[in-house]
Amino acid sequence: MTEINEIYLTFDYELFLGTPNGGIEDCLIIPTNKIIDVLNLQNVKGTFYVDFAYLYYLQQSRSIELDLIRKQLNALRKQGHSIQLHLHPHWIFKNSEKNQIPRYYIDQYSLEEIADIVEDLLKFAEKFCSLKLTSYRAGGLINKNLRDLDYYLKKLGLETDSSILDFQNISCQYIKQYNISTIYYSPLFYWKLVFQRYFGNKDTTKFGKGNSLPMPLIQKLRRLFLGATDHLSFDSNKWTKTENYVSKNKINTVILSHPKAMNQMSLISLSKYIKQNKKNSHFKVIE
Repeated sequence: MTEINEIYLTFDYELFLGTPNGGIEDCLIIPTNKIIDVLNLQNVKGTFYVDFAYLYYLQQSRSIELDLIRKQLNALRKQGHSIQLHLHPHWIFKNSEKNQIPRYYIDQYSLEEIADIVEDLLKFAEKFCSLKLTSYRAGGLINKNLRDLDYYLKKLGLETDSSILDFQNISCQYIKQYNISTIYYSPLFYWKLVFQRYFGNKDTTKFGKGNSLPMPLIQKLRRLFLGATDHLSFDSNKWTKTENYVSKNKINTVILSHPKAMNQMSLISLSKYIKQNKKNSHFKVIE
């Protein structure tokens, strides 16, 4: 019996980490509404990994913006989409560590710190909009400590993880894994990406008005001259590779996109991808 490919459309609901961060409207509300229009039209559900650490930070000062997010997340949940935990822990300490270099990456924290943050955010999500979160995704896909962390995640009630790229040799003992699908992007792809950023039109301009953290020069050069294997996505011009992607293992495909980094062409490609695969695949959510 042939197994049917399961496709998981996942979206990291977050601001940029660079300067500027972008705004709630352009990075979260508006692009997510556009994505939902595409998914709902095709009767397909998505999984939204929400940066609850950012929402936790927002509650200290911006109640109006927080209400906009609460309204959107409640609408997503009512429509059958899955809302889960994405973690960029630096937001938790943004006010208390103002004069220090932000600790953006999860491996800059101890296991005890991460477990405490996750526990607090699970309680916050339940209080914020009555959400019981069951899946985890590490910010920046920093997962070197996941083998040790997964025991704590399970103990806190999380059942699944989607922080690991499919070529990484990292396995969890206590929670189920949904490894993120990857593909090779050639040097030509990255040269085209550079061209698009400087000379692209409105349809290829990202929705979010922020910047990512600067990439080390050696990593930029490596991509421009050697290419790189990276996650499957509808961000920027990655849709050109994702649109016709066929799963390597014929079992499941996990696609990771960011509303802030998508554009009008991303939405068109997302719609096309769903239409092409609905007959032979099942679109599911991670829980």
